[in-house]
Amino acid sequence: MTGTRQAASLWVVVPVFNERRMIASCLESLSRQTDSDFRVAIVDNNSTDDSAEAVGSWLRAHPSLDAIIVTESRKGTGAAADTGFRHAIAEGAEWVARTDADCVVAPDWVDAIRRRTNEADMLGGKTRVRLDDSAPKPFERLYLPATIALARAFGKVRPSNRGPEYQCPYVMCVGNNLAVRSTKYLESGGFPRLAIEELPIPNDRALVNRVRTVSSRVRYVPDMVVYNSARRLRAYGLRRTLRWYADHSLDTGQFEVDVR
Repeated sequence: MTGTRQAASLWVVVPVFNERRMIASCLESLSRQTDSDFRVAIVDNNSTDDSAEAVGSWLRAHPSLDAIIVTESRKGTGAAADTGFRHAIAEGAEWVARTDADCVVAPDWVDAIRRRTNEADMLGGKTRVRLDDSAPKPFERLYLPATIALARAFGKVRPSNRGPEYQCPYVMCVGNNLAVRSTKYLESGGFPRLAIEELPIPNDRALVNRVRTVSSRVRYVPDMVVYNSARRLRAYGLRRTLRWYADHSLDTGQFEVDVR
């Protein structure tokens, strides 16, 4: 943490659970943004490896990235993300974005978010496969975007995403690539502070629907790009990955992925 910069209007939250191997590349991608006027909150979700130590070591070696480490012991990416969002808002953030520790963001990711802040209250971007993650096979480069595209289309017609309480049509905002205006985050109630096994729906979909009750300005931004690890696709296979993105309705077993 630099501790010397003025309050930033945009923050990025990164929930972390046992991500020692992947977190450095995520942080490196954030440090290479064309728009560097933002701060980062890395939320350690009670990791049992040395993720926090790895993050601290990386930040000390790269002081140009304006970042802090926050802790959250309550299990779940919803709780971790909510803690990070509320910390950022308390520090003066007008917008808060989120990505995940196994992702890398495109160099103009922050710039793509900032270009849309006057026309929306919540933004969701495009997810692609990481090309630096154990040499993804050609089918993996196609399957993950196709899976998310199917889930995006299904979300528009899913009965639970439709109702008179919503001010605009459903827009899928995947948890690893979204941003929301701080006032609408607080007004909507934010991420559910629940572990995945306690949730009736994924926490990112829950947040989108909560925001849709207080805003008609939820937008999909195709040039807001995040590259996601293919490890879930490899572990689950195509059919189970489709189920995962549809409603998280599968037994994750002992697969160590940030699906808390």
